[in-house]
Amino acid sequence: MGIMSGTSADSVDVSVVEISESKVSLVEFISEPYPEELKQRIKKVSELSEVSILNREIGEFFSSVARKSSKSVFCVGTHGQTVYHHKIGDSSRSTLQLGYPECLARDLGAIIVSDFRIRDIVLGGEGAPLTPYGDLRLFGNDSPKLILNIGGISNVTVLGQGEIIGFDVGPGNAPLDRLAHLLAGKDYDADGSIAASGKIDEDIFKELIADDLFIKKAPPKSTGLEAYGDSFVGRIVSQYGLSSNLLTTVTEFIAYCISEAVKHYEGNLILCGGGSQNSYLRSRISERLSSKKVELIDSYGVSWKARESMIFAILAHDMLCGLETSIPSVTGATKGAPLGRITIP
Repeated sequence: MGIMSGTSADSVDVSVVEISESKVSLVEFISEPYPEELKQRIKKVSELSEVSILNREIGEFFSSVARKSSKSVFCVGTHGQTVYHHKIGDSSRSTLQLGYPECLARDLGAIIVSDFRIRDIVLGGEGAPLTPYGDLRLFGNDSPKLILNIGGISNVTVLGQGEIIGFDVGPGNAPLDRLAHLLAGKDYDADGSIAASGKIDEDIFKELIADDLFIKKAPPKSTGLEAYGDSFVGRIVSQYGLSSNLLTTVTEFIAYCISEAVKHYEGNLILCGGGSQNSYLRSRISERLSSKKVELIDSYGVSWKARESMIFAILAHDMLCGLETSIPSVTGATKGAPLGRITIP
């Protein structure tokens, strides 16, 4: 079983998979939204006491979703809920995912693997992205493919071009969701309809590019809501004013970041994550990458909803088999290692 909740903190996804040496098959998928009160506390957490309380409550919620599975599992890989991941320029890299794995061990009677990012960080890596290992297991490395996940943060896996490459591209749904909430009281811009109604402000677009240090940084690199969450949106709203045109312009900025990051690599661009369902954003990416075919991951037999939670099942399984699940060419770590901590039921 793999359990995942992304930086957007929208829902908890659970995938049960069967794994053999050559095949990973999805057996069951469950997704449940966070209760609104818990979701808002995650997004606003700052006090140490609240971090401690949320650590327990998130663990209990993850377990309540996992218990809805009808399958018996022997191991679980849980990503936890990210509440902090270091920004570009941080002198000391660190990351924090909440959610007691002991809750899952107590209720499922399975071996739990958690805290996947920490070992990579102490070995000099970024601690992210971790999904390229799973993409390698799902798709192989024989032919050129670009797997682009548009979650709160966008990240890409480059396959079939020698050494495995993967890195955070930059902003994804995080600023779009926040602007949609400010503009229309919505959790997200469904299908990009608000952005499609506005116009791109070329001056703001150019300034967003000029001001962004992360997109200019060479891989390996990773980022989080510290760079593209509340402070980012607060700054641009204060600077440019709140309007549908701003949402349109930020959507174009995200399409630009993605196209610039992948245009030099070979292969079709295969989209997954919640942002893959934003047809306006998809159209802007396709326009900027006219020489590439832009597809949805479902056409390859992998659910866009389930991919990440499936990958954490793979990471847990292979870690227990003693395999190195970090990829130094992706994270910049000094060496590969089995990632995760084990909690015994």
